[in-house]
Amino acid sequence: TYNFKTYTEDDGLPQSYIYCISQNARGFLYLSTGDGFCEFGGTRFTNYTTRDSLAENFINTHFTDSKGITWIGHFQNGVSYRKGNKFFKIKETEKLETKIISFAEDKRGQVWFVAQQKGIFKVDSLYRVEPVNTDLEVDVNSICFDEEGNLVAATNAGLFVFRTDDPKRPVKICPVNGLADRNVKYLVPADSARTIFWAAVPGEGVFKILKI
Repeated sequence: TYNFKTYTEDDGLPQSYIYCISQNARGFLYLSTGDGFCEFGGTRFTNYTTRDSLAENFINTHFTDSKGITWIGHFQNGVSYRKGNKFFKIKETEKLETKIISFAEDKRGQVWFVAQQKGIFKVDSLYRVEPVNTDLEVDVNSICFDEEGNLVAATNAGLFVFRTDDPKRPVKICPVNGLADRNVKYLVPADSARTIFWAAVPGEGVFKILKI
């Protein structure tokens, strides 16, 4: 059996709308909310806002990379990141003026992100942002990488796989059979080897994808 406890604003949450949740290596929960980036260690909530140097309080998503840096995607003001106990803004992303909806890390350790209806971008080791030219004429919803370092993009017209030998201009290998023309909203790896993925399609359910 499972025991449930509900945490609300009465317990210290900045608000009850949670847009993304993850757990870090120390077991702390990270929460993206409409009123800040929240950390929960099991007893109390700590909330971080623009007062702590975030670009915006409304946080749509977040992602922690292999170096322990947590990337924070905002509703309108681009990308912030947390390194150690400090937050930093990536000023040049503010001009995107749209939701940041997905992050992923490639085998080189570089972080990529999706800006809603603006495409895919990547951040280099000096925190400079570059657009990624995929030649896709569809909206990208979510991204991740497979075990070979290929970029897998979930779009409003199916799933597409790209080789990333040149990260500035990935080469499309193929669409994923069985999901053509479907609006794939979210994609996550189902195993650490990144050979199996789960894909969510509104109104149709969840698809399991095996790389062969």
